[in-house]
Amino acid sequence: MFKRLVLIIISLFALSLFSLCVSWHNDPEVELYSDSGVSSFSRLAQDLSGKWSKYSSIKEAFLAQNDAGDESTNLMDRLSGEDSIVLPSSGEFKVVAKQFKVNSKWGARNSILALDGVYGKVRVYLNGINHVNVIGEFDGYGETHNLEIQPSRFDYGKTNTLFIETIRGGAANHQALESIFSPTAKITGKIILEAVTETSIDLEHTSVDFEPGKKQLLVNAMLWHHESLQNGPWVLEGKLIRDKTVVAQCLLPLASDGSYRQKAGLVFDLPEVSLWSPLQPELYELDLTVSNAMGDQDSIQFPVGLRTAEEKNGKILLNGSLWNVQGIALTPGQESELRHSKGQKAWLAEQKKNGFNMIYFVDQFPDESWLSSADQIGMGIWAELPAGRIFSKQELEQESLEIFVGRARQHPSLLAWTIIKGLDGTEEEKDGINERKQLVEPAPVFALDFRAGGMRQEGIETVNAGNQTLSGAWGSIAPVKEADQKNHWPQERLTAIIWALISIVVAFQGLRSVNWRYKELDNGNPKRKLRRAFFWSAIGFICRMFTLAAVMTDLIFRIPQPLNFWLQEEFTFIGALQSQQPLLLILTTGLLLALCRLLQVGVAAPAFPGSPEALSLTCWLERRYVWFPLVAVLWVLLFWNLPIYVPAAVYVLLTVIAFPIRFRDCRRIGAKYRCLFLVPLLGILLAIFGAAWNYSDFLYLYRIFMG
Repeated sequence: MFKRLVLIIISLFALSLFSLCVSWHNDPEVELYSDSGVSSFSRLAQDLSGKWSKYSSIKEAFLAQNDAGDESTNLMDRLSGEDSIVLPSSGEFKVVAKQFKVNSKWGARNSILALDGVYGKVRVYLNGINHVNVIGEFDGYGETHNLEIQPSRFDYGKTNTLFIETIRGGAANHQALESIFSPTAKITGKIILEAVTETSIDLEHTSVDFEPGKKQLLVNAMLWHHESLQNGPWVLEGKLIRDKTVVAQCLLPLASDGSYRQKAGLVFDLPEVSLWSPLQPELYELDLTVSNAMGDQDSIQFPVGLRTAEEKNGKILLNGSLWNVQGIALTPGQESELRHSKGQKAWLAEQKKNGFNMIYFVDQFPDESWLSSADQIGMGIWAELPAGRIFSKQELEQESLEIFVGRARQHPSLLAWTIIKGLDGTEEEKDGINERKQLVEPAPVFALDFRAGGMRQEGIETVNAGNQTLSGAWGSIAPVKEADQKNHWPQERLTAIIWALISIVVAFQGLRSVNWRYKELDNGNPKRKLRRAFFWSAIGFICRMFTLAAVMTDLIFRIPQPLNFWLQEEFTFIGALQSQQPLLLILTTGLLLALCRLLQVGVAAPAFPGSPEALSLTCWLERRYVWFPLVAVLWVLLFWNLPIYVPAAVYVLLTVIAFPIRFRDCRRIGAKYRCLFLVPLLGILLAIFGAAWNYSDFLYLYRIFMG
């Protein structure tokens, strides 16, 4: 009988685990729409946004893309879960692939693959997955990365395949304890392939600054020489246009400085200045053109606004005047919904009409479409540099910081920055904070602190984020109002009541069964009453495991998500668990606990007289757990305002109280109870190892909420 029950438990666990994997529910991924105010008439461009194939591994992607016509391969794709995703998207992926073609016109130029809004560490391959096929690798925090592709890498007139693989080791993986899980990434911006001339303008490293005292516009352009430095000298020409009229012009001859990335500064003297402000969002158009001695030209055009913004005594000054912030905060989920409906501009206009003048983007960097729309409408943007846990693990590369700040200085609407969240302890962190501050100055910079009076950094205004509303002398920012949080387990009360009744019945049947002793475990042909007692002992053991699983599941479903409004991307795996079927979670967890208990007892069984079977010995030990229905009843009482920790606390307390009795029972039969500690001790050691492996995450959370 015991052997059959063990087989049933193992089979049910395998079935429930398979069902959980098959029915696993992720937040629905939505397509994100993006546009930009940047244009170029000298470049060939191909938009690679749209449908991409999604895979679980790079090898699977390569085989599927190369054998797309083979029906057996297509069948394997369906069985292995090959799917598709429309990029840019709010959804995450492990590997994506897309096929495209380029004609012979692209063969005379170098190409740039622009990936915007990448979150996670990715490696990009072209036409293969070997080392020689890699065209770039980077850790993305939401900025744009440009990858250079030589003309010889393409198959002209034939199908080319682009692979993007998520890899480990990135600080940008945006959830705590990410080392436990398989890494994923997401792309929330456009994917553009451009063919450029030998020397091109790198917009991502080009910044714009305004000097109000001198009435000058300073443009720090980055020229990208792709394969040769012998095509000079070059000429960089800039035009500042307003209402289709050139109001300022600058011409700069350049010789090579020996670097393939060459900085060039243009200074525009402005006869008149029309300042950008939320009340009057005046915009100019900046036209930059670089040409070489061979007559090749590359040009880009984008709108710019002239304004000043600074923080003084905790207040924000815009164009020298006090500007009181009345803002709202946008979460990643809300931002995705608005971009999916193409509603950015209309939503910004509505918020401005409602009296708001600032939008705070929580745990994300605003897409180019948000910044361009805010520039046109006259809405302030408050952005975050990747901060908090990412900062606590490793500092961003200088290039990534420059891309963020360069993007900001092209947009007058980006008025304020959060450069750090909850950290101020070590000298290394203080140095990093000061570097960030110097990089974004003179823009207003702030630090979010989650403890009252916890963080104090000289020269940086600290804002307490312990509540949902941020406030200070500069104004206030509150979350966007939305519907109440979804109840992921509406039938929990009914489930708890039914389970409490079942537990009471099982415990009662176990108590009314005939008493049996340890020596009965060797009875190969027990009588009917004894078999009945064995049966209810086994059912009681399974019910106790399910009760413990139910309490654990209840605690998971009661954890607020997010833990703090201003930490939207931390511990997102808890939200993922809350999206699953709770009864299936209880079934899988309960059976797993039962198997762990059988393993614990099975390892200790040789130290017991007669070396009984694991399940039979477990049933004998289970006699001292007749109190487990009390925990099920306490689960029910949670719906009548019982503190949520009580069922778990009572379970632990009664287990500890009954320990001397269990120990005495083992001593009486001549067994060594300490052998039952072997498996739990191994579990504790593994937990300690896991905690040490993710030490920085736990330390960060401690410093935020407790330190």
